[in-house]
Amino acid sequence: MKPSDLKVAPDAFFPTERVRDFLEWSLLRNWMKDWLRYVHWYWSVANSPDVSLSDFFSASVYEKLWRIRRESSELIRFGLLWKIYDLVAEKGVSLEPAMSSRTPLWISGMVTRISLLH
Repeated sequence: MKPSDLKVAPDAFFPTERVRDFLEWSLLRNWMKDWLRYVHWYWSVANSPDVSLSDFFSASVYEKLWRIRRESSELIRFGLLWKIYDLVAEKGVSLEPAMSSRTPLWISGMVTRISLLH
């Protein structure tokens, strides 16, 4: 995320400039706290060589928009992880992803059956 990705409410929504400044200050402050919490989690957990699938369920969430979103943040946050979790539960731990014959050996060497759950 870049700072330009943050979208604050348009100026027309505020009755005075002081109200706009306060809301912008409080909103940006909370956004930065959430962003720094996410970066800290990513640096300490997601980049760890022995990260497990369950560690990804504890990831921090941050918002980039001032508007209320109609989607559930939990569904977006965990959507893909739940699909992977259900696939492993259905197929078993011995599931091996299909690899084409043109897949470089260094990629296929990184994918192991057990690392999917640990």
